Amino acid sequence: LDPKAQTPTTLLINSKMKTFSSFFLFLLSLTFLSLQASQGSTTSSSYKDTQQLLNFKASVSNPTLLSNWLPNQNTCNFTGITCKDSLVSSIDLSFTQLGTNFSLVSTFLLSLDHLETLVLKDINLTGTISFTKCNTFLTTLDLSQNSLSGSLSDISNLGSCSSLKSLNLSNNGLDSSFLKDSPRLNLEVLDL
Repeated sequence: LDPKAQTPTTLLINSKMKTFSSFFLFLLSLTFLSLQASQGSTTSSSYKDTQQLLNFKASVSNPTLLSNWLPNQNTCNFTGITCKDSLVSSIDLSFTQLGTNFSLVSTFLLSLDHLETLVLKDINLTGTISFTKCNTFLTTLDLSQNSLSGSLSDISNLGSCSSLKSLNLSNNGLDSSFLKDSPRLNLEVLDL
């Protein structure tokens, strides 16, 4: 019997093994490319987060209070920053007298792609709650003990914060006399 001779069954098995091996290599390649793409996406988002935070730092009246917010530092190690998967998920700068305006907070912080919690309690925040573009992850916003002004009806400008569940605006200079309707927000907690 010739060991090199192959029966039709052997040929069929060898053909299926080659097909399976090719398919397995194809799936392995797709998985690798997918991982590379998601890493690139995370890196790009992380870079964007860093740039937005550095722009915010540059806009406050006392940027020295954010001394470790530096371009070549890991954003997740910045004072007051918490990350998930290398992306900014929470900011708490409470009691840091930054001296800034709500429009700058809206521009640089509320628009961070993966931000879930923003706590800016007693940071010397001024201005009115103007139209705000928000990400879809933000659930908690605490702007208490600041100098925000305007009407309470202005909080309807937070309508784009579709996941917002908790809003604290207590101890500000907001005027409730012009509040005609309750704001169109799906809040579980509203502290005025």
